[in-house]
Amino acid sequence: MQNINRLKTISLIVPLVVFVISVFTLEFTIRRETGRVIYPIDDAYIHLAMARHFAADGMLGVSQAGFSAATSSPGWTLLLGFSIRLFGNHAFLPLFYNCLFAAMVVIWLTVFLQTILQNAFHTAISLVFMIFVLPLPTLTCTGMEHPLHILLIILLVTRTVGLLATKERRISIAELFLLGMMATLVRYETVFVVMPLCLLLLVHGKKHYIVALVGSCALPIVLFGVLYVLHDWFFLPTSILKKSAMQNPGWSIFGDLFNRLFGQLFGERHIVVPFLLVLVSFLWKLRNGDAWTTAAGLFDFVFLTACMLHCSCASLGWFYRYEGYLLTLGFMALTPLLRDALSAAKPIWANPTPFAERWLVRGILIAVALLFLVPFSHQVKSIGLIVPGARNLFSQQYQMGLFLREFYEGKTIVANDIGVINYLADIRCLDLMGLGSVEPLRAAFDDIFSPVFVHNWCMKEDAVIAVVYESWWRGLLPPHWRKVGEWTVNEKVTVADPTVSFYAIPSSEIDPLKIRLSEFRKKLPAGVSVNLF
Repeated sequence: MQNINRLKTISLIVPLVVFVISVFTLEFTIRRETGRVIYPIDDAYIHLAMARHFAADGMLGVSQAGFSAATSSPGWTLLLGFSIRLFGNHAFLPLFYNCLFAAMVVIWLTVFLQTILQNAFHTAISLVFMIFVLPLPTLTCTGMEHPLHILLIILLVTRTVGLLATKERRISIAELFLLGMMATLVRYETVFVVMPLCLLLLVHGKKHYIVALVGSCALPIVLFGVLYVLHDWFFLPTSILKKSAMQNPGWSIFGDLFNRLFGQLFGERHIVVPFLLVLVSFLWKLRNGDAWTTAAGLFDFVFLTACMLHCSCASLGWFYRYEGYLLTLGFMALTPLLRDALSAAKPIWANPTPFAERWLVRGILIAVALLFLVPFSHQVKSIGLIVPGARNLFSQQYQMGLFLREFYEGKTIVANDIGVINYLADIRCLDLMGLGSVEPLRAAFDDIFSPVFVHNWCMKEDAVIAVVYESWWRGLLPPHWRKVGEWTVNEKVTVADPTVSFYAIPSSEIDPLKIRLSEFRKKLPAGVSVNLF
């Protein structure tokens, strides 16, 4: 009996061990192939670039061009900035924090599932499933804020639901305020979780908690919004304006809300499957009259409402990072259903029928369980894209940053992917996409973005070269810009285009740019082809 209990206890650490081994294997392979810590997407380096400049001179800006409201996660950027100030400019800092916060998520979920399932083996198997379908190794290796956001969201929701379901003061107003503020600082999508929590607090007559929670969510958004406006930017970060329903003018925003809701909620199987399962569970609780009094019913409501709000107003992201917190809440809401399913399957599994018949039934049960992996197969596959994605980014954007650091320090550069190049090089960067520069975004809203606008803006800022994806800007680049060269990588995993083009803006830059591209060619990794004009 002691051996069985010890085995059950040991099985509870299996999910954490699986997670650690997965991340270590991915990062070891990346290090072996590139020689350094590399993240597979450029967005991670936007945070690092802003953090580096903040640590150096206290300025929240992507480049030396000045202040930029380029992040909807100011808390993550500030965390990296203070860390760089204390420990130095190390690219592994986001990975270190992600491993720490993701491990805390796994530990918290282990306790949560074990409390409900009351079976160590079922808990371990279920949590390993959750780790790979979130997918937590992918979110960790992208080097962004999502593991921390997931941790803060599950703390906020479980603590608030515990308060309402038990009628005990399990969380103080100050603690609720702190959790809400931290979660909002890390990602503005926290608003989608705070709204259903406030509705539940209203139903249960917790008015003081509502004030605290609304204030905790509004405070960082308003403070940073005022900061952005004072620096002549928009009230909301440009990343939200470009990727949410707010990019639409006037009344068309409402049409986009409905299109996003049905397109993203019912168009993505990894979202619609947990949504429909939780919806059925919630409707059953409504029928039984315990939807608003039990922790399971409250959890269902929070997930369903947050899911609809997110799919209506925001986007689902590359590597499934934007919806990571939603999937976590969804799987937590489904845990009581999982417990009931396992209880129903247990007597069938243990039925003392003849050997062949017994294993036929068990095979059917296993097959049914594996069918639930099908809607989440792309998340599992995304783990396998981390290494080639990092190699892909290293071959293109990382080399662009090294090139600009060697030849164009202190110069004004036009670009459309701004993370890596500004993390590696001290340049003044004009962002055609409008993420790190507000001028293109204003021009797009005013419907004046054109080759004439681009030319006047770049000439005013004394830009010397442009490093852009030509396929993105056909008909929008000034015709007198001279394309001097191209780099083409031999695979397309996380880069937006395998070919990046180098343009000389003033004619005096044509020959110097050609010489520098020719000189840098021998430093490029294998698999990058160079074409000079």
